[in-house]
Amino acid sequence: YHVLKECVTMSAGLQQRSVTLVTFDQAIYAKAIEIVSKTPTDWDGLVIRMGAFHTAFTLLRIIGKRFSDGGLKDVLTESGVAGPNAALRVLLAKHYNRSVRLHKIVMEAVRRMQWLEFEAASTLPSDGSLARALATLRSSQQIEDAQPVLDHADFMKIQDAFNKFVTSPARGPTALYWNSYCELVELLLSLVRATREGNWSSHLRCIRQMLPWVFSYDCTNYCRYLTLYWAQMVQLPRTNADAHQVLSDGEFAVQRSRLPFSQVAVDQAIEQTVNKHTKVNGGIIGKTTNIAAVARWMATAHERAAMTAACDTLLEEHAIEETHTGQGNRHKDA
Repeated sequence: YHVLKECVTMSAGLQQRSVTLVTFDQAIYAKAIEIVSKTPTDWDGLVIRMGAFHTAFTLLRIIGKRFSDGGLKDVLTESGVAGPNAALRVLLAKHYNRSVRLHKIVMEAVRRMQWLEFEAASTLPSDGSLARALATLRSSQQIEDAQPVLDHADFMKIQDAFNKFVTSPARGPTALYWNSYCELVELLLSLVRATREGNWSSHLRCIRQMLPWVFSYDCTNYCRYLTLYWAQMVQLPRTNADAHQVLSDGEFAVQRSRLPFSQVAVDQAIEQTVNKHTKVNGGIIGKTTNIAAVARWMATAHERAAMTAACDTLLEEHAIEETHTGQGNRHKDA
């Protein structure tokens, strides 16, 4: 309650068009929704969002749960892509970056096998559209060059034929099972892309596509609250037009650099900054029996994180300066 009140006060002080956007992970989101639902008139302009980073973790766990007994761990280990422990952590979604990377590799391998079968099945268009589209894609150096090809009628015909082939029941249950793996990984990548690009409509579309999977794999809390989150967000144009405009402008993600395609989810940004810098050796271990010590440790967490970040920045600048003066190279040679 006090956190929500403080957020509303800070937002009013910054004159943010009577809109207060607050992002939580699922557990705290549930508590915040419960608080706001009791007295909704006291929270005008407050919009509570569920973090996309933790939502992506849930999708990773669903993929691991669905395919762990289907041979995915054996594929990862026997191919040499990951060791046994790393493969297990991927299936349990214990490491975000590694999990996304390995799923991308496996998905590409499956798609290549499907494409070879697609070519052998002789279902390709016979008007030369395949050769023209692929030749243009090979010569494209940037996405701007490839986009006209992806939107071209010839390529769309090839894509439709391929999609019909990989989803055909005639290919058997095993082939459809592994095609669902590709669809789930593509959904994960689409969710990440929506955040990276600040594309609000794509974000909501991915959330909607996730809902059947969270119900199928007994993600009880996400069954309750991800459904509620999606329902509230699609109603924003009617309930809070200002908040909908802010989110449509891409302000549901954090831009920490000037590079394109580099936005991250709000909860991921918190993990990469405040939470990362407060996870010192030992952390809160040894303080949990002292309520006052825990309160002091939590109250000063953001200050310690700021000092840690400042020290990191200073050391990075010093390392760059040494590299420019040649001192860094002499140190390496020694």
